Amino acid sequence: MNPCYHGNLYVFLADDPGAGKTIMAGLYIREFIMRADAKRILIVSPGSLTEQWQDELLEKFSLTFEILSREKQEQCPSGNYFEAQNQLSRPVLPQKSIQSGTGFWRCQHQL
Repeated sequence: MNPCYHGNLYVFLADDPGAGKTIMAGLYIREFIMRADAKRILIVSPGSLTEQWQDELLEKFSLTFEILSREKQEQCPSGNYFEAQNQLSRPVLPQKSIQSGTGFWRCQHQL
């Protein structure tokens, strides 16, 4: 893990499957929240694990993360779902979406 400080805190966790990333993330998030070091948190995980992360963070740490979707973004009155929710998760972007930079995933979100 290598946190970078530039006015905002960014943390990147990557490891082998089953190495405890969800537990590590939950511990870090709880600590950041207790210290008031983090207001907005975005978790990006493989698509197949997004709901599992959501469930485990709620069960083990009482952390509620809402899964960001195109529908939620489009229905948001302000047009920026991050203004309504501070704790979001979303699946990793498919490579095709990243390269095209089109549609919903092109949006810039202020974390």
